[in-house]
Amino acid sequence: MNENVGVRSLSYRATKKRRLLPTSGDRLSDSFFRMIIDVLDSISVRKTREIYNPKNRHEKNICGIISADREKIYLSTARHQKIKEPIVSTLIHEALHVLMPDVRERYIHRLENIMYIRLTDSQKRYLRVHYIPKHTIKAQSVDTV
Repeated sequence: MNENVGVRSLSYRATKKRRLLPTSGDRLSDSFFRMIIDVLDSISVRKTREIYNPKNRHEKNICGIISADREKIYLSTARHQKIKEPIVSTLIHEALHVLMPDVRERYIHRLENIMYIRLTDSQKRYLRVHYIPKHTIKAQSVDTV
């Protein structure tokens, strides 16, 4: 009998967590938003001043990158200040790479743009507040694929 109570409370917590997420009213956008949240819950996000492209060391300061083990996302603060692109957009982009590792870059970029437009301000705020670190770490070498 006690086992059933534990299962109920666990499932209640899981459904309660889902209900606390902001929604847009669009089922497709909300589904992608939930998938992005699931990805970001399973990895760590770090903010650093500069990130160099590992494939081309002369290309300085890319917006974001995923580690080779797909457990960390690095976001560049300097690049976002320079190009005036929202850091949440890059967070969505990198989470989509984790969700769909075999999809080409240009399709990920298109999906990122669509998702950023379709997410509500409260969903973007939720991502910014809950998943983008407040402090910047020192630049480190990033092991990428």
